[in-house]
Amino acid sequence: MNALVLSRRDAAAGALSDEARGQLETMWALQMKVGPNNGAWTWLNFGYEPWESVNSPYLGASLAALAAGTAPGKYLESPAIAPQVEALRGYFQKQFVNESPLNRMMALWASGSVPGLLTGEQRQAAIDEVLALQQADGGW
Repeated sequence: MNALVLSRRDAAAGALSDEARGQLETMWALQMKVGPNNGAWTWLNFGYEPWESVNSPYLGASLAALAAGTAPGKYLESPAIAPQVEALRGYFQKQFVNESPLNRMMALWASGSVPGLLTGEQRQAAIDEVLALQQADGGW
């Protein structure tokens, strides 16, 4: 997700560079358009949880949401990407119930940059779930 790194660098300038815009365009072009993972991206599956597994498309979609949501210049509000962003929101909301606590936390993080990525109930459920998993020593 080079777009995430590039958009952070461009944020200081307040505008999206041509290079970052190109990376984001490539990202959207690779977004799945049909099937159960419509709105997400194809992801490697070497059985290496959480980065390369059957559940990794949700993790990858979280990274994509962060890239788009933190891009400067009101990029996320661009009408040119509205259908892709809407597909991303749909994917997050329909898959949420099937995801691991880690993936739900990634979605919660990304939802801070992409309004409507999760419903209010989903956001609260993710918070409640992770707090319930916290150990007495403060860790998880």
